[in-house]
Amino acid sequence: MPPKFVDKEFTLSGWENITFYQLKKGYRFSIDTVLLAAFVKFKKNARILEAGSGEGVIPLFLQKRGIDFSYTGVEIQPLLVQLSRKNLIHGKIKGEIIHGDYRELKIVEQESYNVGVVNPPYYSKGAGKRNPDPVEEIARHEISGSLKEALKFLSWGVKKKGKIYIIYNAKRLQSMISTMTELKIAPKKILPVYSHKNGEAIFILCEGIREGGEEAHILPPLIIYKNTRKKEYTEETKKIFDTLTYP
Repeated sequence: MPPKFVDKEFTLSGWENITFYQLKKGYRFSIDTVLLAAFVKFKKNARILEAGSGEGVIPLFLQKRGIDFSYTGVEIQPLLVQLSRKNLIHGKIKGEIIHGDYRELKIVEQESYNVGVVNPPYYSKGAGKRNPDPVEEIARHEISGSLKEALKFLSWGVKKKGKIYIIYNAKRLQSMISTMTELKIAPKKILPVYSHKNGEAIFILCEGIREGGEEAHILPPLIIYKNTRKKEYTEETKKIFDTLTYP
């Protein structure tokens, strides 16, 4: 069991008309988490598995669809375990947060989920600038799990032909595709995300199918800002944020 933390560690926050708890200081989810949640597709009564639940906001975003589902998140950091559990209770979401290491595959039942979700660390261990906040450093760097280890876990838990959703650093696209191929997760839909129309892609959103076929679809790019200086979103981004679904 994770240690007890008093509520003074958390603050009630929100996105659009959804409320949730976050840490008062340090690690916060960012726009990539919102985009990942919007990209996820699932049917009624789906069982959804997330590798690294973080703050536990993704199931709150998915709940906005009005489609019944159950959620299981696995999280290694004790503070985030408690925060994720608090958000599950806050949202009255059916499910659980498992305090554990998803590299230990058998912490969930094999092939028992319809959908897998992961927002893995974008940077390899030792790459880039060290973060003084240990919670954020683990979330951003491959200290407690890599993309390959997260996808191996989801491939264990998700049924054959089940869907696995990923958002990743666009500069590591080659690594993502090769890892998915190695684990027999077929990339089916790939969405490049750009900060602005004249820049390079910053994220890659991907829908993979466990043991799926070869055909893949490269979707039209998503441009986040029409004015980066003013932080003015494009109409497409506004619609995604308002509905928390991708067309």
